[in-house]
Amino acid sequence: MWRYLAVIAAIISVISPVHATSPIDRAQTSTIQRAATPCIVHTGLEMGPAQFLETGRHAQCSTSENILKGPRVWVLFNKSDIAAISGKPVLNFHAGRFDRFRLYEKFADGSVKETAFNAKEGMRFDHQAADFRIPLGNKKGNPVAAALAIDTPYSNSIISRASLVSGANNQNGKYLTLGSILFLGAASMVLLFNFIFYRILRERFLFWHQIMIVSAVTFVSVNSGLFFEYLPQVGVKLTAYLSQISLSLLAFASAMCALDLIEPEKITSRITGLLQVCGLWILIFTSITILPIEAGRPFAQKFYYLAFAPVLVTYSVAIISALRKGSRAALFRTIAWMPILAAGGERILRMMDFYQGPPWLDYLIYAAFAFELIVSSLGVADRFMTIKRQRDKARYNAQIYAERSNTDMLTNLPNRRHFETVFAHNQDDGIYDRIAIADLDHFKSINDRFGHLVGDDVLRAFAQEAAQHGHYVARIGGEEFVLLLDSNHPGDSRAALDEFRVAITTAIKEQVPAIGVSVTLSIGWAPITPGVSMRSALALADKNLYQAKDTGRNRVIGSNGYAPAIAA
Repeated sequence: MWRYLAVIAAIISVISPVHATSPIDRAQTSTIQRAATPCIVHTGLEMGPAQFLETGRHAQCSTSENILKGPRVWVLFNKSDIAAISGKPVLNFHAGRFDRFRLYEKFADGSVKETAFNAKEGMRFDHQAADFRIPLGNKKGNPVAAALAIDTPYSNSIISRASLVSGANNQNGKYLTLGSILFLGAASMVLLFNFIFYRILRERFLFWHQIMIVSAVTFVSVNSGLFFEYLPQVGVKLTAYLSQISLSLLAFASAMCALDLIEPEKITSRITGLLQVCGLWILIFTSITILPIEAGRPFAQKFYYLAFAPVLVTYSVAIISALRKGSRAALFRTIAWMPILAAGGERILRMMDFYQGPPWLDYLIYAAFAFELIVSSLGVADRFMTIKRQRDKARYNAQIYAERSNTDMLTNLPNRRHFETVFAHNQDDGIYDRIAIADLDHFKSINDRFGHLVGDDVLRAFAQEAAQHGHYVARIGGEEFVLLLDSNHPGDSRAALDEFRVAITTAIKEQVPAIGVSVTLSIGWAPITPGVSMRSALALADKNLYQAKDTGRNRVIGSNGYAPAIAA
């Protein structure tokens, strides 16, 4: 188990420390030209912009990106910050969870331009992915100072992404949008297939996989900016909630999917309980962190991401444990979740402020989701085929057992159980209107003289010939058989049964020559009147059979009287 955990840790360690750069280094490594690290100040909501716009700096200026203590956080840019940008300066910051912002721009003539935005509004600015992009300046030129006031921010990333960038087009945003669209297209196809499979199989892991895909689609749509692109009327604050909730639902559904997808014998009851607890834990913790509690606001993001740590650890232990027991489903889950564990672990460490990294690290989780979608779909398909094989085998076995329970194993004719079922159905559909009981004459003497194996050959010869005459024939005991005659062929019952009797004797003589004598047949028959019980019909036919036996055997006796024997 520890070998697998070491691999996961190694992947995270390769990704994260290399990018543990300072904020200034991160700005320099971006493909977009960025200004130097801005000044950050936290104040009360009553503080205005006047003293900040004088110099674009403040006595309490800090370059720390983690200041969420005050209900209002100021991000300040002075003249040199703005002048460092070639071309049109654009303010870039994350559209996360906050209440409102105001952007103040001071120009050389002393005028101030104010831009206000309430987070309940939809996205009305240009954006790159889930970041605001607000051009600075007016016809008079660029401002000499700018102050961005963000009220009650809940996420460090809102502050950490606040910077001035060049207004030149950025191809990264286009590639991200294109990649997100391809991801959503593939996810839609998987959703359709899962829906079809769920209607067929009714397996719960397909339901949880649906929730996983919907959650991943929602998370990617919000954080890639597609939500703002196609649903601009949805409030920015609401999309921030959707981002948190969808990621939590993804973790919860993944745990539940693993429980139902992994073979029951490959996962212990203790791990099952831990996964269930962790799934509920992440939902409860998310519900708490999204509450508008001012005292917990500076720590909400850290607690939110910290809540994922036990889920990731428990999920890893469950998968590794199932792998060691030879689970195929766990193998697919391992391959699918290695990138998510690495990207998710890296994201937790970064959001907990263990280090800072370049902005493109945020996109690793999208690639991990896409990879997980592909591999998980293969895993679901593999599980689907396994279940299908199991069900086909069970259905085949059930069919064999049903046939055996209704079939006489020696003659392959229907047995008494099957006959009783057919007679009961005949009460409704009336396919048969006559019943007969046939008994091989002196069969016991054949067994005594020639042995039971020859006797079995006689019974099999009877069965093979009986199948050629179009009557329903069942073996109901020993050398006794019951026949049902089709009502669509009324004819002369005695003639039809006599023909049957002669044919049986001839067939036995030809197929079992070791006997050397003719094996004859006595038959008693009776009509099946509407509403007559099986017991009554059999009793009347049996009475006629005994009459045939008593009057010399090798003959047919019906309820209408006696039919003389025909020489065989």
